[in-house]
Order: sequence, then C-alpha cells, then structure tokens
Amino acid sequence: MKTLVLSMISIAATVAAMTACTSESDEVDNVIDAKVPIELNAGVLEITSKAVVNQGDQFDAQVIASKTTGEYTAPLWNENGAGNISVATNGEVTFSPAQYYPTDNTEIFMIGYSPRATATNGIVAYTITGDNDIMVSNQISGSRTNKAKAGKELQFKHLLTQLQIKVIAADTDSKNAWGGIKSIEVVNASTAVELNLQTGKLAEATTPATQNVAVDKDFTTPLVLPNLAESGTATPAGSVMVLPRDTKYQLLIKTENNQTGITIDPSVVKTEASKAYEITLTFKSANVEVTASAGKWETVEGGTGTVE
Repeated sequence: MKTLVLSMISIAATVAAMTACTSESDEVDNVIDAKVPIELNAGVLEITSKAVVNQGDQFDAQVIASKTTGEYTAPLWNENGAGNISVATNGEVTFSPAQYYPTDNTEIFMIGYSPRATATNGIVAYTITGDNDIMVSNQISGSRTNKAKAGKELQFKHLLTQLQIKVIAADTDSKNAWGGIKSIEVVNASTAVELNLQTGKLAEATTPATQNVAVDKDFTTPLVLPNLAESGTATPAGSVMVLPRDTKYQLLIKTENNQTGITIDPSVVKTEASKAYEITLTFKSANVEVTASAGKWETVEGGTGTVE
C-alpha cells in the first residue's frame, strides 16, 4: 500500500513538474514571438547628380505605418523618433528606434519619405531651398507572420525637377563683354510645398509662397566663362531642384559687367518630376543663346531659344 501511495505521489509530482516546464517554456516562446522587429530594404531610382540622393547613396528617411492601406492620417507609431530609418549603401534599412509588427498578427502598411519631417493628417510640409531632394516611396506591407525582408523594398522616387546649368562664351569679345558669372537664380519658384502620403503627390502648399531660388554653386569668386572658340566645352554653373510645373521657369543671371541681371527663358515649357533638364547658356556680345534638353534623372529632348 505504501508503495502504491508513493508511486502515485511520484507520478503526480512528475506531471506537475512537466506541466510547469511546459507552461514556462510556452511563456518564453510567446515572449520571443511577441516582438518581431520590422526589417526592410530600400533603394533609389537611378539618377546622376551630386546635388541629390543618388542610387547607392546612404541617406536618412522616415517610414509611417497604418493598419489601413493607403490611409496615413492616423499613424500607427507615435513615440518620439518613430519610423526614423537610415538607408545604407547596400539598401539595408535600419530603424532607430526599432519598430515591431503588431503581436495580434494583423497586417500593417508602410510608406517612406525623405527628408524626415512630421506628418500631420497624412500631409508633410516642406520648404524648397533649391538643394533639398524630396522623395517618397511605394507602399509595402507585412505582419508578424509575413516578416521576411524579401519583397519589402522601399523604392524611393524623386518628386522635384532639376535644372542643371552650363555656361560658355561664344568668343573672346563675348567673354569680355559679360565678365564672370556672379549669380544664377530661378525666378519666382514655389517654395512652400506639401507631400500627400495618401496619393504620393507633391504640390504647392495651401498657403503658397514664391521667391527666387539660387543654384547650388558658390559665386564668391565669379565663374569665368570658357571660350567656345578655344575650348568648345561649356562649364557647369550649378543646379537647382524646384517643383515641376506646366509653365516655363525663367533664370536671372548676373555677371560682373551686368550687375542688374538678365532674365533668361530656357524654353523648357513643361518640367516633370525626377527629370533633370540640362540648360546651356551661350553668352554672345549682344544676347544669350539658350539650348535645353532633359537628362538623367531621365533623358528627354528639350527646346532651344535666344534671349535678346
């Protein structure tokens, strides 16, 4: 009888111990599974310009998340610094701080944008300074059970247009007549813009603002015009990123011998996002001749014209 009682006690103890171990193990497994970090990749569509984020560049951006596809007025993450990412040269994305998928296995939707800025009701406000690249990515989705990085690449595209300026003098007389370049500005460019995260579109702000925007070149020392008759090659005179529009942008050029400046019409009627328009200004004794084409970012044909 004693032997039977002891056996039953032994079996009960063993079952209890196994139950305790199983519960403890399950609890540990659940804790491990509960926090699944979000891991992504990112890339930038191919472009060629030192003034912007290029393919393969390292850059910072922000990711906003939602439980509803295409709807970012009520972001899922609200803590300080939420969604801040750094994109390495190999496209690897690092969240700082780390972000995790919901523990209830629900799917979330994410979109990235750069530069980092606060979104209000799905709208991000920016000020265009001429040298700031504004980008937005495609939407991706994932969950705790769909956590693999494969297929989760944020492909950032450029939302501004770029004007790349080159200058040259037709001959020695023209070079002497104008002197060196002292400034180049885009006339009356829109500087207050808003990015709509629902549509991925960048547009002029509700309260618009315009001003002249300078190219990204230092003219502290005036830029000497190369001589077409001698070199045959125009020299870069800076670039500028502005909001795409259906009407022409004009350039205000000031030189050592024309301090008031001359307004140039590059004859590019319509500018488009992610396209870089190369504008060559040929300075002649009495006027400036203009040719234009659009290159990468993406190449398209432009127009020509002469400004008296």
